[in-house]
Amino acid sequence: MRYTSCAALVLLILTIFVACNKDNKKVLNENNLTTQSFTINADADTVIKGTSGTTLTIHAHIFVDSSGAIAHGAIVVELKEALKPIDIILGGLTTMSDNKVLQTGGMLYVNATTLGKPLAIVTGQSIEVHVPADTIAKDMQLYTGVKADNHINWVSPQPLATPIATEAEAAKQDTCCTTTNAEAIEPTGDEDSAGAVNNNEMQVFLVAAANNAKGTNTFLQDVQATYIFSLKKLGWANIDRLYADPRTQQVVFTTSVKDAGNYDHIYTTLIIADSYIPGYQKKDNSFSFTHGDYEQPSLPVGANAVILATTYKKGIAYYAIHKLQVTASQEISLDLHPTDSTGLKKILESEL
Repeated sequence: MRYTSCAALVLLILTIFVACNKDNKKVLNENNLTTQSFTINADADTVIKGTSGTTLTIHAHIFVDSSGAIAHGAIVVELKEALKPIDIILGGLTTMSDNKVLQTGGMLYVNATTLGKPLAIVTGQSIEVHVPADTIAKDMQLYTGVKADNHINWVSPQPLATPIATEAEAAKQDTCCTTTNAEAIEPTGDEDSAGAVNNNEMQVFLVAAANNAKGTNTFLQDVQATYIFSLKKLGWANIDRLYADPRTQQVVFTTSVKDAGNYDHIYTTLIIADSYIPGYQKKDNSFSFTHGDYEQPSLPVGANAVILATTYKKGIAYYAIHKLQVTASQEISLDLHPTDSTGLKKILESEL
């Protein structure tokens, strides 16, 4: 994610209209994100690196099963990375903490299973996570994702880790593991029919923790371009801060979709400078991004904007894209065109 000064800031506003087909599937949903799958040894300290650069440091004996017993032997760790706007959009992800708008620095999904059965992180333990970023934004915190209707509600903000400032200071710290004689092996990118990346040949960093030897401190990175935090629960996590723009004011902002009555279960999302806000269909069939018809939207006047609409009709995906600049009062009308998942991704990559 890129964050620039107010003078140079060009805000992107993206509205996504997602409709369900007969199978209740959305055009933009989490299944569009690649699931990276790693088989690791639960009895060894292990470091996993995702294709987008996320690093997970997983300690031995950190997982328990549903009965509370420590997991042993081979387990599968799944990772989904949504660090770029295109991935967040394709995943249908949003950034709301109850009624507060958040600005994201990247989202992750981490899960672990043994023989197909879910695992959890031992109480009091955590997975250390490093997430790459173009620049580091101030006041970022870690939010936990909770499923809420058709979006994820981000709750329980916690401070990110404070990285060790110097190598000399890091040398004084004991670490969980050492990377001596270990070679970094990243995911191959080979995918099965379900879209999962198969890394069953132990494509991870295998690290030795014998005798609690000192080694490479995992905080020793370019901290100017890395978010660092501890993940205490499996599932979705989001690096966020509260969104604010001095240009924000109440506006008249009406969005309509031609022949909207022909599409069922339409959902909307508004994105402003790395903020992804779910909207709704009003009683008059137009779309808004407030908490109800009684409210007027508040948007940053002067911001560059893009409105994207996607939906299903008789099993066929449709889309519309409209670029604009936010004003105090405006009406937008969208005309949908047929597409497919591959075509839509190319359109999004070229237009946004």
